[in-house]
Amino acid sequence: MLLIQVSDSYLLIKDLESVINIQILNGLINDELKNRNDIYDLDEVKRAITRKPYVIICGHASLKGNELLHFIKSYLVNIDAVWKYDKFSPEEILKVKDLLPIFHVIGGNSHGGTYKDTQTIDKEVIPLCNVINKIPGIETFASCSGHGGCRHLYVTFISKDLESLNNFTKLMTDAIDEVYPKYNFASQVNPTMQFNWGNWEHRVGTYFDFRIQYSVEDEHSVYSFVKDISENILKQL
Repeated sequence: MLLIQVSDSYLLIKDLESVINIQILNGLINDELKNRNDIYDLDEVKRAITRKPYVIICGHASLKGNELLHFIKSYLVNIDAVWKYDKFSPEEILKVKDLLPIFHVIGGNSHGGTYKDTQTIDKEVIPLCNVINKIPGIETFASCSGHGGCRHLYVTFISKDLESLNNFTKLMTDAIDEVYPKYNFASQVNPTMQFNWGNWEHRVGTYFDFRIQYSVEDEHSVYSFVKDISENILKQL
């Protein structure tokens, strides 16, 4: 009998009889992520890890929460495993705490731990990240080009001071004003900037998102749009 504790960003399973084949499960997870059009080279990523008798399955931007649970339940059905939901004691959680994704109480952010794919910058946003980091007083620390059905491209950054933030805003606004009219998007594409306060990647305080929400039909156009924005900002610097 497998015991499963469910979290939005991971599943914790007690597998006393070693029913789960970690190698096969990781292969299935990676195949699923590739099918969702994620661009990472996932062959060496192990999102399912074990510390006997526990199995920890860490979520991904496009495979977490109920979707992750449904995916794992399908795998368990295929191997004729028997399971039930459970809640482990704090003492048990402590045994695998270092393997769990990070949860920040202040910001409420749950995300994967130290995995190869969470450390890789999506190739579509590399030019934008590079040019933003050339702006004095601005430093990026997270980004995403969009995953599966979630089409949100963003770059997250911190600003040294208000002057640096104002400079970023002017550079970005001028670039968008010049580049945007060249594109005829299939649906509405609105670049926005978002103010946040919280704790993410051990950064407590204020941080910002430059964000573009787009439809699947506009995916390649948006990637080209972002590249043009990056080149325009670079010319302004």
